[in-house]
Amino acid sequence: MKKNDVFSAIKHALSVANKGDQTVTVQLQIIKYYSELKGLSAREFVEEVGLKPSLVTLFTDSMKLARKLTEAGMNKDRL
Repeated sequence: MKKNDVFSAIKHALSVANKGDQTVTVQLQIIKYYSELKGLSAREFVEEVGLKPSLVTLFTDSMKLARKLTEAGMNKDRL
């Protein structure tokens, strides 16, 4: 999947998420698209998705979690 398609999918997921679920939705989307987001800077991610700059830490932490889950054999297709 191309990065532009990933960003579009994440933006769509955020647009349909309940207001109180947006942070967890971002985290789940990062985990789901971990492979496609590897090598991307946190700053680039928040800019492309349209998030507040203060959420760079959320991206960094979610990428670490996604790496651990991937190493443990998580099936991202079930997300």
